[in-house]
Amino acid sequence: MTYVVFGMYCREDKEGLFFIVNSRKKVDLWPRVVEHCHPDTTVICTDSAKSYVGVEKQFNEEAQHKKVNHSKGEYVQKTDKKNHINSIENQNRILKATILSRKSKKLITQYMALYYYRRTRLQNFDFGKQISLLIEDIRKVYPGPGLTGLTLKHLDDPTPSSTGIEHLMPKQRKRKSSTNKKSSKKSKPVKEVAPPVEGPMTPVEGQMLTIEEELAIINFGQDEWDSIEAFQ
Repeated sequence: MTYVVFGMYCREDKEGLFFIVNSRKKVDLWPRVVEHCHPDTTVICTDSAKSYVGVEKQFNEEAQHKKVNHSKGEYVQKTDKKNHINSIENQNRILKATILSRKSKKLITQYMALYYYRRTRLQNFDFGKQISLLIEDIRKVYPGPGLTGLTLKHLDDPTPSSTGIEHLMPKQRKRKSSTNKKSSKKSKPVKEVAPPVEGPMTPVEGQMLTIEEELAIINFGQDEWDSIEAFQ
């Protein structure tokens, strides 16, 4: 089974967010882009995936959408050195290397939480300080008998089925009917998709990336990667 993780990364403050989503389609990605990327974003860099076509229209009139074509071996545009998605690809690589088991969404979410904790809480300290912080945080989560410890905060992150986000959804294009054409291809069985899992990587309430963001997709199970970055 393939699990899709959608990530956002800010080039300016080097902060990132990750979400497990239903699919790589616009209806699953765009609401999160608008919800967590700064409205004043002016440049968005992505690969050439169709899911990102028109995403710049979700921001101000000056927003630009720049793309690199990985299928043609293009990772940094020669005429524009800022047009790349290497920063988020690096974060994807590090995150993916920490996930030792991909048997369930619950396990992936736990590994994501561990990665995020190490990166945001422990990374900038020496080993002794890291141990002290870890013990301190364990005490906050497990304060003792009869006491309530800290818990992870789960937010109702926007999904295609959420109400009140119609303005965040991409416009649906009408497709021409092909009823007159005969096809010899056998129809593929419908694949059920589990609802998105919002785990420990869900950002705190009100958290938003700043002007320069990057977004990425990780397909666990198939080892496929797509990414998008944004900056001013």
